[in-house]
Amino acid sequence: AWQAEVVVFRKRLYNHSKKLLESVYLQGQEPETWWDLVAGEDREELTTSFYNPEKTESYYFSEEHKNNDTHHFNPFWATIVLASYLRNRVVLIMRTAIGPKWKPLRFEYINFIADYNAP
Repeated sequence: AWQAEVVVFRKRLYNHSKKLLESVYLQGQEPETWWDLVAGEDREELTTSFYNPEKTESYYFSEEHKNNDTHHFNPFWATIVLASYLRNRVVLIMRTAIGPKWKPLRFEYINFIADYNAP
């Protein structure tokens, strides 16, 4: 039921991510900010992090998936894909912890906004 709908949505984002990488964010022609957002990420992994055709529906709700970092999407790229797919503005607010675990942590907030730019 709802789990199937989540996987369908992930497939749609997977397809839209592929479309963006093939038609908008062409390899070697990315905007300057590209590397700030997806530093070190493989272009293929940006897409397969939404959905992997080799995995079953139940995988996405398992402990194996929960503990597998390679299947959790890049938050900045996901914001861009979602804004384009929904044709809307998406705001990402992310809190990161800074400092060693044995000392009190300091937190930093990162705000990122992706707007849909209609052709």
